[in-house]
Amino acid sequence: MISNKCFNHIRYWILIIVAFTLVLAATNLDTGKIQQLYMVEAFAVAIIFTVKLDVIKLKLLIPYWLTLTILPLVFSGFHFYALEGQKVVVRVIYITICMLFVLCLSQLYEGDLKTYTFIWQVIICSVLLFLSVKEKDLSFNFGSMIQAIWENKRYDDQGYTRALLGFDNENQLGMFASVLFLVSCYQFKVAKNKLFSLISIVFAIVILINSGSRTPIVCLLTVIIVWVICNIKNKMMRIILSCILLSVGIGALYLYIRFVFGHELGSLYTTVNEFSSYRISYAREVLKKIDFNWLVGIGIASPGFVKEMENLSLDSTLLYYLVTSGMVGLLGCCVAFFGLMLRHFRLKNRFQIYVGTFYVVFNLFENQFLLPDVNTTLICLSIICIGLSLPGTQVVTVASLVHRWLDDIFNSLKVKSYDNIQ
Repeated sequence: MISNKCFNHIRYWILIIVAFTLVLAATNLDTGKIQQLYMVEAFAVAIIFTVKLDVIKLKLLIPYWLTLTILPLVFSGFHFYALEGQKVVVRVIYITICMLFVLCLSQLYEGDLKTYTFIWQVIICSVLLFLSVKEKDLSFNFGSMIQAIWENKRYDDQGYTRALLGFDNENQLGMFASVLFLVSCYQFKVAKNKLFSLISIVFAIVILINSGSRTPIVCLLTVIIVWVICNIKNKMMRIILSCILLSVGIGALYLYIRFVFGHELGSLYTTVNEFSSYRISYAREVLKKIDFNWLVGIGIASPGFVKEMENLSLDSTLLYYLVTSGMVGLLGCCVAFFGLMLRHFRLKNRFQIYVGTFYVVFNLFENQFLLPDVNTTLICLSIICIGLSLPGTQVVTVASLVHRWLDDIFNSLKVKSYDNIQ
């Protein structure tokens, strides 16, 4: 048996290596080999630690497994998809391995969210600091940068205005900065040494403003609003503000659906479309040019493959699942995710609720919802999957469940064999 001290060292090094790999894979330092290394890590962790998974995590994701792994194989077998069957099978295997990888990471740190977030904080902060020194791309002219973000300016007369710091695009940089902000705020609350967390928070804000990415800013502002509501002591006021926020969210979703799928366009559409960096008009183009089955989609495929079909951008989770998996896949993902969040509401796991809020809002603008091979999903979803077990209850692992099943089968066969002898 491995001692607890040895096991802790193993899980620490697994996360450190994974975190470095994940962050570097999003930069121009990646020549393709880092991404390959990430898949090797995902496969190894999934194979070794799946037996240690808490069964409750697999049960909560049943709608996900059903609609994005099992049904795609069935639909592909009956030739319901426009996509080739082989590509569907490969994608299903890939998604399964990556999701098991995310769940295994969360299981390794079940009950130890403090250590998990601290390692991510140190790794992301270190890489961003190294790239800031290497690229020398940071500016401290915050006034003009904030104005550019507000006016959605991406270029000026002197060239590009947004910092990259060696990342593939500015939104990737903004995403990592916002994740650093979230985990640093959590560490500031729970850790004894608050100075490092305070410095990390300020550093994350500087990077976020330099990136010029508005999506993470909207996400963090929403999280701050949720945080304020959760900390209001007056229950009635908390309920009223929660209803207002929920109404705003439903209203925004209604406007999005109407603008994307409707035919009436006006000044409000133009304003919202410009604010979203023309994501809505891109979505309308996708629906116009791609022929797909509304019930089951074209077949589970990567966002990159869908983009290559018509050279169109799929910056929408709603649209991605609608095109690739139809209403079946879209509803399955939504049910699975909100099942996870409902669990955290019942267990009063506030940080996971904040991260879940950030994740949902982020996916209104980007296409990464429950795609476990994407860095945002790996970080956010692994945090969301920590703390799902009921405190004080014995964890039923995959290994113990399989062992129980085998015992039952063996005992039933033994009884039948004894009866036959009699």
